[in-house]
Amino acid sequence: MAHPIHNSLTWYDATVSDRPVFTPLGERVVADICVIGAGLAGLTAALELARGGRSVVLLEAGTLACS
Repeated sequence: MAHPIHNSLTWYDATVSDRPVFTPLGERVVADICVIGAGLAGLTAALELARGGRSVVLLEAGTLACS
């Protein structure tokens, strides 16, 4: 018996409220660390580095905290 194909959204997509829209980086930024990718690992790294006193720039092309 064939299983139906599910085209459902992820839990995150189904429950997230309005997502903010950010403009592309348009200026030069100077920081100690640049973290590329705002998935859970990137967010954690950026947070811990900032808590440790480093200046951090976090770059993400898509939606924050998504894999």
